[in-house]
Amino acid sequence: MKILLVGGSGFLGKHVLSLIKDEFNVILFSRKALDGFNIIYGDIRRESDVKRVGKVDIVINLAGVLKGDYFGVHVKGVRNLLTLAPRIIHVSALWSSPTGNQYQVSKWEGERLVMKFAESYFIVRPSVMFGISDRFITRLLKYVRRFTFIPWFDGKVSPVFVGDVAEVIVNAIDSVKKGDKQIKSICGPRDFTIKELMKLLADIFGIKKRFLKIPKTLLHIYSRFSDFPIFTEMLKTKECERLKTDVEDYVRRHVHEFT
Repeated sequence: MKILLVGGSGFLGKHVLSLIKDEFNVILFSRKALDGFNIIYGDIRRESDVKRVGKVDIVINLAGVLKGDYFGVHVKGVRNLLTLAPRIIHVSALWSSPTGNQYQVSKWEGERLVMKFAESYFIVRPSVMFGISDRFITRLLKYVRRFTFIPWFDGKVSPVFVGDVAEVIVNAIDSVKKGDKQIKSICGPRDFTIKELMKLLADIFGIKKRFLKIPKTLLHIYSRFSDFPIFTEMLKTKECERLKTDVEDYVRRHVHEFT
């Protein structure tokens, strides 16, 4: 079976690739080099680039941006990929919505395309993901260490382990082969307020500082200039399937890899 993996060099992609590389004929579609694999370099927003792939059996689409061309990647790119195969495993987001910010709406519109044009599909909506070399716990820990105080702000999250998400994606291959159509929202086993998560990291890494609440207006300003924007409208929990790996247990077991 020929599988096109889009985003295989990314955080989630490397975990998915490690699980499927020996089981399937995997083609990577990427803008980054990855030694030892069949790679087609290109941009999913460009129809001519995508056409160079040719037909495949299943597309696994992990492409996404937190900042930049939301509709180009999450909508136009998805439309292009749907021309390659009748079956797709598509990673969306827990907060996809027909209303909200551009990230949320673009994720929602990408899902609608998948549901309209794919013969079979598995749409997975993960919460914010964590793991070694992530952009979540690593970034929060940076905030805890950098300032003379520990910043926190209103909101709640349900962090999910990237390895658990990768397993869900790989297990969905059989589902789409059979012609199933599914949507699954997934998150970690526990919910945390941002303050609880900051306190947890401070405790694990032995950092003792005072806590200072950051108002929403400052968060919005920060998000305009940061490569890791904080969407306040997405700092809330939603109904989801709870996966197994707990963020506290994981960070405590891998504490030296986060330093």
